[in-house]
Amino acid sequence: MQKGIYTLMITPLLENGFLDEAGLQKLVERQVEAGVHGIAPLGVTGENTLLTDEEELKVLEIILKTAKGKCKVVPDTCAASLWKAKEKVKALCIFVYWIPALAGMTSREDRVCRW
Repeated sequence: MQKGIYTLMITPLLENGFLDEAGLQKLVERQVEAGVHGIAPLGVTGENTLLTDEEELKVLEIILKTAKGKCKVVPDTCAASLWKAKEKVKALCIFVYWIPALAGMTSREDRVCRW
């Protein structure tokens, strides 16, 4: 269990829907200056469903570069499948957030049928 104050980061987007890199950098700088113990990006407040895998990696890269080790960075995988979460963990070296309600759904067709 992490202790301290962690900000669940939003992911700022430009009007065209693309990642606002400068805006994200400013948000991270503001959190670090405020003295948070950690930043938790790419979760339910992070617009991750609107991002490609490459954009998720870019978000993490910007946050890590901007935070410069002054606070912990604890991103979320937000993956509906255990296999997809495992891929993200390998790429991002983070923990797994897996929604138990989706545990039995192994394919896209299965998810569509159940929902």
